[in-house]
Amino acid sequence: MAAAAEVAKFMVEAKASACYSPFETIKTPEGKIDHSFGPYSETREHLDDWFPKLLSNLGVAEGLTVELGSGHGHSAEYFLPYVAVTGRCILSEPDERGFAGCLEKYGSDSRVEVKNKSALEALGELEDGSIDRIFYLNSIHLDEEREEVIELAFKKLKPGRLLKPGRLLIANSSFIYEAVPLSEGRLYPRWMARAYKILESLNPQLHLFLRKNKDKLKHMHRAPKADYDALFTTKGFSLADLAPYGLAFEQPGSQLRNSFIGLFKIAQYSVWIYGTMPFVIEGEEVSDEEIERRLDILTRAQQEALLEVYPQVIGARISPRNNAIWVARKPIRDEVILVPPFKG
Repeated sequence: MAAAAEVAKFMVEAKASACYSPFETIKTPEGKIDHSFGPYSETREHLDDWFPKLLSNLGVAEGLTVELGSGHGHSAEYFLPYVAVTGRCILSEPDERGFAGCLEKYGSDSRVEVKNKSALEALGELEDGSIDRIFYLNSIHLDEEREEVIELAFKKLKPGRLLKPGRLLIANSSFIYEAVPLSEGRLYPRWMARAYKILESLNPQLHLFLRKNKDKLKHMHRAPKADYDALFTTKGFSLADLAPYGLAFEQPGSQLRNSFIGLFKIAQYSVWIYGTMPFVIEGEEVSDEEIERRLDILTRAQQEALLEVYPQVIGARISPRNNAIWVARKPIRDEVILVPPFKG
């Protein structure tokens, strides 16, 4: 009875806190719905709690750190206290708005250089063997150039030496087949099923378009974890065993903790929507305005559906999602030790 009362109370609180018009959706300065990763990353649920735990065990206080896809700079709030003790850091972000936010936050920090560059561009302008570590956080699944990025990263990282372990590339992703624990598997199908029902009442034309073209829609590519493992190992990296840290894929310590408000915000994130309710036909020429219109409608459908389904399925608990973490190390370079001959 106590559990039922707690869930009922949560349902009331959830609906009351979010049912503004048009809900608590994050807007851009221009007043439009912000479909970038920014609103979700502001909750920083994609880094709690595993990232600080990992950094504190790896010894990363010195040398050059490069983050690829820094967004608005939220991840840097986590790692700068660890990597910028005596070292320096480059934050790279190709999106103009994300770059502006990152520059505003760190532009005056003498330890940090902020660049408006893609991952390939940021790595490409640095010397081979000059980087101590690379962070590729929550973006490897989004980068269509990830094969080239990983290959170039291997060249740019310093090689390991006998008393100096190989330098690191740390990446993570939850957008893979195994991303939803079985215990929470009920939430996502029910959430999306309800979202399509709500979409039918919100915009019958878009609903009919998606149903009619469901076999032609452009889906976001989702690969199994093994494919990402191979992506690193075939480029020369060795993968660290994270089990001693409690951060292996199957261990609870690697899980993301998605709260209700975190999922409410991610429901407006464009790549999330592409993955859950794809809305563009393969090869279809769609204007930016039309894409934005569809995103806005699907955001509302997903958020309304979440308000109904999450309290019913999850209640007052936190919804975990598996989080694949890779610590890819550049191996020790083979070195020949030359010993001068003895003089007779």
